[in-house]
Amino acid sequence: MEKAASNRLNLALLSPEKRVEDLHEASAVANVLVPGINGYFVASPKHTDLIAEIGAGVLTLLGESNELVQQYFVSGGFVEMAEGNTLKVLADVIETPTEVQAERATSAQKRAMDRLKARNHNTDEDILDFERANKALARSQYRLDLLGQKK
Repeated sequence: MEKAASNRLNLALLSPEKRVEDLHEASAVANVLVPGINGYFVASPKHTDLIAEIGAGVLTLLGESNELVQQYFVSGGFVEMAEGNTLKVLADVIETPTEVQAERATSAQKRAMDRLKARNHNTDEDILDFERANKALARSQYRLDLLGQKK
């Protein structure tokens, strides 16, 4: 990967299934809003080296004036910032806005809400199902959020 200008990031977005982006290394990506497991954070040029776990959410690529460059739905995995300007997003799932299916996300959202309403609070299995349903609900909502912001 070739070095980016000091105010831009070298960026690679990878999942087990595909390499989504490597082209932003020469473009105007200056900041990336990353959904970490403890909330969103911004990766910027000259950021300290780090490795962080990714949660479900919308990964947002921003230009030098914080204008929107591109957005993706991501879930699971890690982000690595190294050498000050190199950001690697290694996600379990990466979807472009055109890959997100609104009908599927809406259906998943409804199923998750139904599971949350039907729980009885009595068993360990119910607690586990509650956690799974909450995560499924969050993933479906982030996918729908991405579609709402799509150009």
